[in-house]
Amino acid sequence: MKSRIILNLAILSLVIGGILYAEEIGVVIGGACSYERIPGTGKIISIAKTGESTRQVTVTGGPGYEGYVIRFTFSPLQEKQENIKMSPDYMAGIIEKEHTLQLTNSWYPGDKFLEKYKIEVGKIFNCVMSLITRGSCSPVIFGFPDINTSDYFETKR
Repeated sequence: MKSRIILNLAILSLVIGGILYAEEIGVVIGGACSYERIPGTGKIISIAKTGESTRQVTVTGGPGYEGYVIRFTFSPLQEKQENIKMSPDYMAGIIEKEHTLQLTNSWYPGDKFLEKYKIEVGKIFNCVMSLITRGSCSPVIFGFPDINTSDYFETKR
């Protein structure tokens, strides 16, 4: 019993020492992420029900409605992002790629959400792309100032 306690204390000391050393040399472990925000627009290119989006109605603790997969493309307001320390190829890959608009908790929006926020194919919304500059969080996050993706009013309880 005594040796197990000593072993646990030794492991704990190593972990704490490693964390303190990482902080001392400026290494970020998990959290404490920083992002560079790039304003632009998001154009809705498709809205469709899929097997995955409709299955969420059956998920225990899920929203209780069938959802839609909403795909969009992002266009930055400025063509050149000189303050971003990413390769041009990486940036082009993000910008040229289609992205999915989901609620904050990864549910797919339903009929009423589409109606409330007037989301339809071809519509263009203000959009902000946040690119990670420090830490190990999500590398790219899109936000729509005019669409509250934490609005769970459709959820059936």
